[in-house]
Amino acid sequence: MHVPLAVTNVNQETVQIYELGLRIKEIRENNFDSKIFFFMCGDLWEEQIRKKQIFYQWCFLNIEMDLSDLFTLDSQQAMQEFINNKIQANIPGGQEELRDNFFLFDKTWITADYFNWENNISLSANRNFSQIALIN
Repeated sequence: MHVPLAVTNVNQETVQIYELGLRIKEIRENNFDSKIFFFMCGDLWEEQIRKKQIFYQWCFLNIEMDLSDLFTLDSQQAMQEFINNKIQANIPGGQEELRDNFFLFDKTWITADYFNWENNISLSANRNFSQIALIN
């Protein structure tokens, strides 16, 4: 897992947001427009929502960006700054917030290190390979 990014949530608290993974996709229906999706989670809910949640106190969201926007930037630092600004703009309370893009997330998957995006992919791949080995 990558080092978490510090953001300001809707309660004006500085909190960490964790990157769970990313995916690059060409949208066929949109003339093969290339997008990059970041899957993130963190303590982003408003205080009144957080108080009502027992297990799912964190927010999971995906952030969509045009890949062409990144390619126009001239340095790695400019790309990182663009991504960080886009993340901040898309979290609850941000200027580009889309409320239907937020989902409940169990914070113990991160705090107790239960959730590991890369490991989950590896385990599922190994499971598939072992099933093939059993068939043969």
